[in-house]
Amino acid sequence: MNKKYEFYTLQQIYYFLLERPNFLNTGEFNKIQAFFAECHDGDSASFKFTPPFKFSGQFGDKQEISIRLAPEFNNRDIFLKWSENILN
Repeated sequence: MNKKYEFYTLQQIYYFLLERPNFLNTGEFNKIQAFFAECHDGDSASFKFTPPFKFSGQFGDKQEISIRLAPEFNNRDIFLKWSENILN
């Protein structure tokens, strides 16, 4: 199966975000939002959050991602595996 979001690609996005100044000092929601904003294929205007748990945008073949069951962002391996499953 050809995946749009390979684990190593998501891992690169994760590490890229960690390099941002003060990123680790932001809240859990902001970390997850930044991660999926980087995964989004369109422009920033088409990436939206719909309360309470959905991001809308272009994620390969998907237009919505639910973060209701998202693990903690700082739990890297679990978060990245969950992201890979939800995006593919």
